[in-house]
Amino acid sequence: MKPTNEGEATPAEIALLDASRERLVQLQKADSVRYAEEMQVLHEASRLAGDIATRGSKDSCESELAHRSISAEFSTPLRISDRTMQRRMALADTLVQDFSGTFAALKETRIFRGHVSVILDAGAHLPDAQSRAAYEEAVLPLAEREAPSRVRPYARLVAERLHPRSLKERHAEAAACRGVWTRELPDGMSQLTAIIPTVAANGILDRLNQFADSAKAAADESVAGESAAGDGFGPGAVVADTRTKDQRRADAFADIGLTSDPAAHAGPVGVQTIVPRVQLQISMLSLMGLADTPAIVDGLAPVDAETARILAGAASGWDRVLTHPITGAVLAVDRYTPTAELKRTLRVRD
Repeated sequence: MKPTNEGEATPAEIALLDASRERLVQLQKADSVRYAEEMQVLHEASRLAGDIATRGSKDSCESELAHRSISAEFSTPLRISDRTMQRRMALADTLVQDFSGTFAALKETRIFRGHVSVILDAGAHLPDAQSRAAYEEAVLPLAEREAPSRVRPYARLVAERLHPRSLKERHAEAAACRGVWTRELPDGMSQLTAIIPTVAANGILDRLNQFADSAKAAADESVAGESAAGDGFGPGAVVADTRTKDQRRADAFADIGLTSDPAAHAGPVGVQTIVPRVQLQISMLSLMGLADTPAIVDGLAPVDAETARILAGAASGWDRVLTHPITGAVLAVDRYTPTAELKRTLRVRD
C-alpha cells in the first residue's frame, strides 16, 4: 500500500496494513485446504457407508440406513443435526467424484470455498462426466482470477450451452413443478414463495420496483405541494411516505394480490400503465431463429431462445449487447428501436 494525499498514512501504518492483507490471504488459503480435507473425509465416510451396505444387502433402504447411521455418528460430536451432516456428505460426494477439477483447484488454493459453491450450483444439472469436464475447463480459469459473484453468470451460461438437452425441453419439464406456498414466521408474519418461469419472476420484480419508485415520487410531490401551499399542519395535512423501498414493494405485492390495485397503500394514480422492463441478452443467430442458444435475462438467469424471441418481438426497443464469444464479457451496448414498417412486417409474417 502507498501513502495517499487524503489518508496521510504513516510508514508504520502502511506496513501494518500490508501485513494484515497478507495474513488474510494466508488464512483464506488455509481455509481452502481445510475445507478440501473436510470434503475428502466426508466423501470417504460416505463411500464406506456404501461398502457396508452392499455387503449386507442390495436393497436401497439398507444403503440409506447405513448413510444415516454414519451421519448420526459424525454429527453428534460436531453438535449439528444428522440432516445437515447428510447434506455435507452428499456435497462432498458431488465435489470429489463429479467435479474433480474443482476439487483439485480447491486443494491447491487456486480457488476458494465461495467459488466451489458457485461452480457446483451452476453445473449440478450436467448429466455426464464429459459435459462436466468441459464445463470445469471453461469455468475454472475465470474462477482463479475473479470473485464468485463474477463467475456465477458465466458459469450458468457455460452449463446451459454444454447440456445435451435443450433448455426449452428442460424448462417444459421444470414448469410442471411451479407452485406457490407460505411459511409461517414469528410475530404475525409469513413468507410467500412462488416457483414460476424466470421471465415472469424478473418481470414481476421489475414492476414492483416501478410501483415502489412511483409511490415514493408521488408522496414526495404531495408533501412538497403541501409545504408550498401552507404550513402542512391540521387534519388534512399530507403525511410523508417513510416506508423503505422493500416495504413499498411488499405493500404493492400484497395490494395487487388482494385487490388488483397496486395503489391501495396510497400509491400514485396511473401506475397500472407501467410496462415492465427486462434486460434480455440474446445472440443474433438465436434472435433470427437460426440457433437455439439460450438467452440471458438481467445478466443472470438463462431462458430458452423461443421465449427470448417472443420478448424481443414485443419490446418497443432493444438494448443491443455485444459480448465476447468466449468469456461472455460485455464489449459494447447501444439502443435500437424498430421502425413502424419493420413492426408491420413482423406482424404480417408472424
